[in-house]
Amino acid sequence: MESDVEKNKRETIEKWKIEGPRRDAARNKRALLEIDPEDEEFKRHAQELKAKLEVNKAPAMPLLTAEEAQTIFINQNQVVRNSSELDSINGSAAASTPDGTGQSNKCKSLRPHQDHFASKGFVSEDWHDFVHTPVPIPKAFKIPDSQKALQTAWQQLELKVAWDVTKVRPRAEVVADSVRTGREVHSGELMDLCHLKDSQMSQAFWKYKGRIVFRRLIV
Repeated sequence: MESDVEKNKRETIEKWKIEGPRRDAARNKRALLEIDPEDEEFKRHAQELKAKLEVNKAPAMPLLTAEEAQTIFINQNQVVRNSSELDSINGSAAASTPDGTGQSNKCKSLRPHQDHFASKGFVSEDWHDFVHTPVPIPKAFKIPDSQKALQTAWQQLELKVAWDVTKVRPRAEVVADSVRTGREVHSGELMDLCHLKDSQMSQAFWKYKGRIVFRRLIV
């Protein structure tokens, strides 16, 4: 399947097959194959275009000192209403620290804890990477690509001889032998799983993945 990069490359080559001869014809018509970098007219036009297309410089990010940030926080949250109350908080914080500086408790009292991870329920676009969307097995049996993925998963296990099919017996017979001999036996089941890989991307990047797992919870 052709990727987006390969598709863009192929389309660009096709466009250049048309644009290339046009440019060659224009150069031949003017008998001008190359432009001298020292040509005064070329330098003047280049300077004009550079000035016209120049991107404005990004403004500097406004920064605040720690004292200014604390003042804004205090005003917004109405923690401290006047300077005397601020002095009382700083004084009590200083008295409560071992070294008497009050720096640690002062910061804790004026600024709450700030998490560095997203709040519950928030999902960014960057988080949607390598998404595997479960495909119900009844639906997977109706899709050719998912059918092939499940068959491949079974074949890989069979090639590794994951089970010995030469000793298969009816379950009722095994249960009867267990009751007669008193020997404990265990039985389990296998389950098919099918997922659509990279489902957050365009359909060109989708890929079905099949897995066969042992259901240990019903042993």
